[in-house]
Amino acid sequence: MTKQPWIVRVFFPVQMLCGACALPPAEQEAAREGRWDFGYRAGTSLGKGEPANDLPIAGNAFARRWFSEASAWKLWVESAAGDFEEPAKVVGLEQDQSIGAIDADQEVLTFGAAYERLLASSSSGRHELLGLVGLGWSSIDVDDVSGPLEGGGTFDITTDPGDELLATAGLEYRLALSARWALEAEVRYDFHFADWKVRDTVSGSTGEIDDYGTYGVLLGIAFSP
Repeated sequence: MTKQPWIVRVFFPVQMLCGACALPPAEQEAAREGRWDFGYRAGTSLGKGEPANDLPIAGNAFARRWFSEASAWKLWVESAAGDFEEPAKVVGLEQDQSIGAIDADQEVLTFGAAYERLLASSSSGRHELLGLVGLGWSSIDVDDVSGPLEGGGTFDITTDPGDELLATAGLEYRLALSARWALEAEVRYDFHFADWKVRDTVSGSTGEIDDYGTYGVLLGIAFSP
């Protein structure tokens, strides 16, 4: 017998689970259709070190528009800041290890849009699991950084990260606190279409960072007017 692709093996049980979970009663559906949710969340974005291991997300403000009981569009703007890990390595240089790793500061501003779909709900409608897929655009600013090299000499590195496009997918858990307030937790994967240019102005050595992936974890609160 032909082995099914992994995506079928994963999503078929999820589909069965969703079918077994009771959705909110029909009389409640009209109440949410056309509703707006507004919220604020914070968290972190985790990577493999190029360009960062972790990037604290200072804030993620979003607006969600339900166009049916089970489907919504969401827009968000997100601010994050952290380290560009050891840019000297990206251009093939070895910094003086006696003073510890020398990182560059980076700031990221992201705008995104996603389609959200209700996957499962408790019988009361208080607990909900949503899936999301979306796109984003990031503007990134990286500071210049300098320091001593192993064996003598110095480096002075400038970085042009350009702009990044993002493809994102994730899961979101909502816990209703009342008719208007809810706690929200989101886990998402972002694939960054990137083309960073890194250059040491002293030696002329160059390097680049291409596409990479990150995982985001966010926690916050939402309000429905």
